[in-house]
Amino acid sequence: MAKRIVGYVRCSTNGQSDDGHSIDTQLDQLRTYAHLYNIELVAVYCDEGYTGKNLDRPDLKKALEAITSGEAEGMLVAKLDRLSRNVKDLATLLDVVFQDAELHSVNEKLDTGTPHGRLAINIISSVGQWEAEVISQRTKATLTSLKKAGKYYGGRAPKYGYKVTADNDLQRDNFEMKVIRKAKRLRAKGFSYRAIASQLASSGMSNRQGKVFHAQQVKGMVA
Repeated sequence: MAKRIVGYVRCSTNGQSDDGHSIDTQLDQLRTYAHLYNIELVAVYCDEGYTGKNLDRPDLKKALEAITSGEAEGMLVAKLDRLSRNVKDLATLLDVVFQDAELHSVNEKLDTGTPHGRLAINIISSVGQWEAEVISQRTKATLTSLKKAGKYYGGRAPKYGYKVTADNDLQRDNFEMKVIRKAKRLRAKGFSYRAIASQLASSGMSNRQGKVFHAQQVKGMVA
């Protein structure tokens, strides 16, 4: 008799198709696995555009409810990190939801229906979180190094009047500096921020979006 299992798929961005995490790829993997292992997919739930760092996902909640209500005997995911990237959250799910239900993972070829599968899933999730933390630490170290070296290190766009070179150096932007100088001259003559914005527009000077400067943008330039 086929096991009644719910499928669950997730991707945090629309661009995850490049690394094999697209929704369509995951669905194909779930269907193939279900066919091979005599599993009836009673429903498939999908969270697109949600992170795996927490469990606050609408369709995940529906999938878990289907299990706790007895509608399904377990869950099938394409990869363990599609369910959770947080080892504590996964441990909670294993203890609370999957204590009496099965969790199957296609890529890891694991299920919690066996002691070995349960142990392996715990180990894999721990390694996954460790890897994520190491990457995070390396990223922070790189950003700190760039900052100390006076390099542009991402995040917000550089201050108006500067641009980023191919080597991540901040360099004066001649046109934007010309705009700033004109704005300061007008301000020195007593023009209001709104009037300065109008004067800049009349001179063919626009902001980075090609639009008329807002009064607050002008204030930031002349302050």
